[in-house]
Amino acid sequence: MNFFANTSFRTRLLLSMLLPVFLIQCFSIVHEVLDHKELFMATLEHESDLVLRFTAAALAQPMHYDDPAQIQNLVQDILRQGRVAQMQVFDTSGTQIFAQANPDYSPAANDLRASQKIVYTGFGKPQDLGHLEVTLPASSIAEPLRNAILSHLALSSFVLVIITIVIFLALSRLSRPVAAIIKTLSAMRTDTFDGTVPGLERRDEIGLMAQALHQLHEKTHEIAELRAQDGV
Repeated sequence: MNFFANTSFRTRLLLSMLLPVFLIQCFSIVHEVLDHKELFMATLEHESDLVLRFTAAALAQPMHYDDPAQIQNLVQDILRQGRVAQMQVFDTSGTQIFAQANPDYSPAANDLRASQKIVYTGFGKPQDLGHLEVTLPASSIAEPLRNAILSHLALSSFVLVIITIVIFLALSRLSRPVAAIIKTLSAMRTDTFDGTVPGLERRDEIGLMAQALHQLHEKTHEIAELRAQDGV
């Protein structure tokens, strides 16, 4: 409270105008962060769905003919692309028959995990061979999400600076004649004013204040002259 009591009217008015703008910008940044995160997670889910369908279809034939070497090659080829962190293959009984992860993968609680049935449809009735589980790391969206946040933060900061400059210039233009009137009023109070009241030519509220002050000065001057004549 002491800080605001010791600041000028222009500063208090500037802060009162900037505070809502700052809060709105903060809300906008938080909204953008959540919106971008949701968008990137949806993209990650779509990517995992594509990987699952493609890999399950590719694994169906080597699993049907019990070709572990071909299974391993397919899994390693997909892991080598870097988008999938871990893959596990299970048979119909739920027994894991193959599993592999990227060497630099560190499991996290928010990693995206999904599964897909492996069905062989080569001849006649579709045959269920087991299921595939893949893990896509949430860290894969961390960098694009961070870049999007920084970009929005930079834009918001730029807008806030522009708004601050515009408001400051407007308040400076408004407060300059008010400060001149206050200075004139102070000089009148100490009886040291000798000149023209500033702002008389204006046609706004400041001009009305200047005219009222001018009339007060004229009345005071007349009273002083009458007193001087009575003294004589």
